[in-house]
Amino acid sequence: MKLYQISNELSAKMTALGEMLLAGTEPSEKEKEVLITLDGDLDKKLVGYGYIIKNLDAESQALETEIKRLTAKKKAKERHIALLKERMQLAMMENGKDVIDDPIMPVQLIFNPPSVRLDIDPKHLPIEYQRIKVEADRTALSKALKAGAEINGVVLEQKQHIRIG
Repeated sequence: MKLYQISNELSAKMTALGEMLLAGTEPSEKEKEVLITLDGDLDKKLVGYGYIIKNLDAESQALETEIKRLTAKKKAKERHIALLKERMQLAMMENGKDVIDDPIMPVQLIFNPPSVRLDIDPKHLPIEYQRIKVEADRTALSKALKAGAEINGVVLEQKQHIRIG
C-alpha cells in the first residue's frame, strides 16, 4: 500500500484499525482514541488521513471491479445450468420419462408447488388482493419546509461532509 508517502506511525495505526474492522471487531472508544489520535501537527495528520482514505478508496474500487467480474461469471454459470436443466426437462418430457434411476445421479421430473400468474395489471384486482406501499415524498416535503410549512416529525437539515483531493 505505497501509493502515497505517509508517516510510518499513522500508517501503522490505520493498518491496525483496518485489521480490527476486517476481523469483524468493533474497536472500543478508548481503542479508537488511541488509533485515531490527532496529536501533533493537525494539518499534517489530516493530510495523512486523506492519503489513507485515497488508498482505501482505490482498494474498494478494485474490489468492486472484481465483484462485478465475478458476478458476471456467476450469472453466466447460472444461465448455463438453466439451459442444461431446460434441455434435460424437454428430453424427459418428449420421451415420457419421469425418473432416471441412477445410483449416483438420479434425475426426477417433479411438479413445482402451485404459483399465481397475473395476466392483468395488479391495479385492476379487487382491493383485498392488493398491497399498498406508503412512502414519504421527500421532494415535496423539502419544498414545503423551505416555503415555511411546519410538519410534525419532519425537519429540514443540512449536514457537512469531507471532500478529499
